Amino acid sequence: MMLLQDEEWSKWSNVKIAEQCCVSDMTVGRLRKELEETHHQQSGRYEQPQQRKVKRNGTIYTQDTTNIGKTPFKQFIDNNKDKVRELAEENTVRNDSGEIVITKDDDWYMLSENLQRSDLTEVEKAEKLHEMMFGDRTITVRVASEKLGLSIGYISDLLKLHGYPTEIKEEIKEGNIGADTIRSINKLDTPEEQTKVVTYAIDNDLNRKQVDQTITIIQELPPSIRKKITDESEYTIEDAKEEYILFSK
Repeated sequence: MMLLQDEEWSKWSNVKIAEQCCVSDMTVGRLRKELEETHHQQSGRYEQPQQRKVKRNGTIYTQDTTNIGKTPFKQFIDNNKDKVRELAEENTVRNDSGEIVITKDDDWYMLSENLQRSDLTEVEKAEKLHEMMFGDRTITVRVASEKLGLSIGYISDLLKLHGYPTEIKEEIKEGNIGADTIRSINKLDTPEEQTKVVTYAIDNDLNRKQVDQTITIIQELPPSIRKKITDESEYTIEDAKEEYILFSK
């Protein structure tokens, strides 16, 4: 540490100082970085030298270390801080309180734009949301809600929609039924129940209230009757409703 604080020795490379102190050059590098950080935090007497002395093949020369460890992108950022700050401000979306919501070059911004497109079905929006939230890492519904500026309820509904059986999602994509109309099918126990209710709703042009009533009937069926909806492919919702009437008498 003392050599790094010495005006002359601090100009030497990590390897040379390590040889003098009988430690690794990685240790010297770590200590040098700590001194640099301390200097930035408080007015210390240590200042990271931008020129270091290097000895190779018996020759001592000075090496510029300004850009060591920096990628070209990092160098550009450091050399154009004002311009980068200006561009960042131009490409930032803020809410009514002036808080940054999301940057335009962020994938979340693109998703936010897609979720507002009228030419995409709810299923397509659900697919894009699910891909973003569970692609490389898992994002909570609350975090997604904050990033997108959308309600937790809407985010949750889209994720539920993504979990619908393929047959149901295809019906929604084709415009045969609205996602909002069948929102309550999540209350059903099996994909077979969900699919048959949606088919029944399409065939009979049911609205959301009527779909909800149908689901209530299914939930009130005795387990032995309700089980037929899942186990018997030919057993329809109409069959279940008829048995419900007989059961209710």
